Amino acid sequence: MHTTTTTTTTTAAATAAAATTSTTTTTTTTTTTTTTTTTTTSTLLLLLLLLLLLLLLLLLLLLYYCYCYYYYYYFYCYYYYYYYYYYYYYYYYYYYHYHYYYYHHHHHHHRSQWQKTYSHNGCYYNL
Repeated sequence: MHTTTTTTTTTAAATAAAATTSTTTTTTTTTTTTTTTTTTTSTLLLLLLLLLLLLLLLLLLLLYYCYCYYYYYYFYCYYYYYYYYYYYYYYYYYYYHYHYYYYHHHHHHHRSQWQKTYSHNGCYYNL
């Protein structure tokens, strides 16, 4: 801020011999420098809000990732559980089917042999 003050004084005196003119000039210059740093509250609130939104977005992404990973792992294990369960029963079915067929065939074979044999003096003979 610049302030300039100028004062001018003029005196005129007339005499019989000569005329005298006196002029006095006074200049005063004042320089004032003021630096003001202003941080508004609205700017701080806006930055804080943006930071909170960023953190919320990060949290949501993390939860989404963990949730999807958990569900993927859960269904993966579930699938393999039923997969092995299915093969377990498949194996059991064929095991008992084979077991039944083998013993039924074996028993039937012995019955047919028994029907074709006869006993004579404690000895069995095939017909």
